[in-house]
Amino acid sequence: MLWHRSFHELIANDAALNLLGVTESDLVGHPLTNWAKGHFYENGLYALIPKMPFLFDPARFGKKDRQTDRQTDRQTDRKT
Repeated sequence: MLWHRSFHELIANDAALNLLGVTESDLVGHPLTNWAKGHFYENGLYALIPKMPFLFDPARFGKKDRQTDRQTDRQTDRKT
């Protein structure tokens, strides 16, 4: 799965869609998706977001924040 850095576009292969349990029928009513290409963009991402709760787990974000803080501290220490 590739999530564009702008966060407005996602490309998923068959393995990723199978892992998430996404089917073509899940995309009914989501015009900004292309099942054949695995392309989800803008509001079409709402078809996938409910299938990816692990991305938005507060414990996951907290861990990354602490890692970022440590990295930022190391970079600041090198400059001073």
